Amino acid sequence: MGFFRIRTTVDERPGRLASLAAALADKGGNILGLSVQPDTDGTVDEFVTDIPASPAAVREALEAAGGRRVQIVPATAHELTDEPTRALLLAARLRSAPWRLPEILAELLRADDARWVYGRDATVGELPDPTLLVVPVAPRRSIRLRRSGLPFTLTEAARAAAMVRLAQPPADATPAEGPMRLADGAEVVIKTLTPVYREAVRDLHERCSPDSRRLRYFTSAPALSPRLFDQLCDRGKGQSLVAGHDGQVVAIASPTVTDSSMQGA
Repeated sequence: MGFFRIRTTVDERPGRLASLAAALADKGGNILGLSVQPDTDGTVDEFVTDIPASPAAVREALEAAGGRRVQIVPATAHELTDEPTRALLLAARLRSAPWRLPEILAELLRADDARWVYGRDATVGELPDPTLLVVPVAPRRSIRLRRSGLPFTLTEAARAAAMVRLAQPPADATPAEGPMRLADGAEVVIKTLTPVYREAVRDLHERCSPDSRRLRYFTSAPALSPRLFDQLCDRGKGQSLVAGHDGQVVAIASPTVTDSSMQGA
């Protein structure tokens, strides 16, 4: 007996799912989980099964029942969770730690790898490898996921996009936000600093010289502490802003509150 995650594409016709279930039952399979995902050329049916037959025998049976592009990968008992509940728990984690967005997307889609990509690499286009998925987060800034064995579906791409929206700041417009053209002609986009920019601000800090860090933070420490970043995001102490260009944060402005005034730092 073994746990397997089985995915196959079928034509959108009555009775197809029943035929696949019967084929699995004929091989002694017990269906423990089921997901139906519309896709570009049919419906993707995904099963989590406990089945004694070999993957080759299961593939042959499903193809005979009308399945196409049958893919079978090992699964674990950990995957036998209620999918809506799992998504809600991940959403709750994301709301409390938006900077963990790549990690949470990887867990949501059971991806092997998730990482930030910038500039041209962040562009969503026709990817030759269906096991890659690029999820836009901001202009020229995306998360690229990789999952061996199971190509991503349109439904999964939509789920990832919905999770990204949870990490975005509130939709209410802030007058300070928007594009700005610098004296040298370069254009940056001004945004309110929120926890979703944690990694980007950390990268900015690491790119700064020791002298630059000392002038800004009164320390030349090479890493920005989580405590200091949380203070920068604290709206109770004022509104911090970041300037973005080519998918990276290139500047940050934060208020310094004194007894008599508020000054930009």
